[in-house]
Amino acid sequence: MIELTTEKIIKIHDILMELDKGTDEYSPGVRDIGTLENFVYYQLNNNNNVFKNAAFALHSITHRHAFYNANKRTGFGIASIILESERYFVNAKRQERLEYLLKIAQYETTVEEIEGWLISNTRQMGKLQFKLHTIKNEASISILSLILKILRL
Repeated sequence: MIELTTEKIIKIHDILMELDKGTDEYSPGVRDIGTLENFVYYQLNNNNNVFKNAAFALHSITHRHAFYNANKRTGFGIASIILESERYFVNAKRQERLEYLLKIAQYETTVEEIEGWLISNTRQMGKLQFKLHTIKNEASISILSLILKILRL
C-alpha cells in the first residue's frame, strides 16, 4: 500500500485546486483537519482491502467535506491513487462517476455502499496490461500520475 499522509493529501488538494480553479471564485484550504487525520491515522490501514481504503478516502473527504472546495475531486483523486497502487482503475463513465460523487457529498451513501460501488466499477490490470495502458494514455496522462511522481508516493 502507498504511504499517504495528511500533508500529502493537502498538497494533492492544493494542486488540484490550482489546476482547476478556472474563473470561479474559490476558497482553498482545509476546513476540517481532524477529518483528514482520522482518515490517515485510523481508517487507512494495511488490514483493509484496497476497496475499503478507497471507500474511506471518498467518504472522509467527499462526504465529510474536509476542504472548503474541491472535496469531490480530491476524494476521487485520493481514492484513485489508492486503487491505482494495486493496478485498479475506475471504469465507470464520467457522468456516472460524477453522479455517484454527488450522492456521496449529499450524504446518501455509506462507506460499505461506496466500497460496493468501487468493486462493481473497477477492473484490475496485469502488470504488462497496466504498462501498456499507461503508455497508450501517455498523451492524456492522468493528473494523478503526475501528482504521484511529484510527491514520489
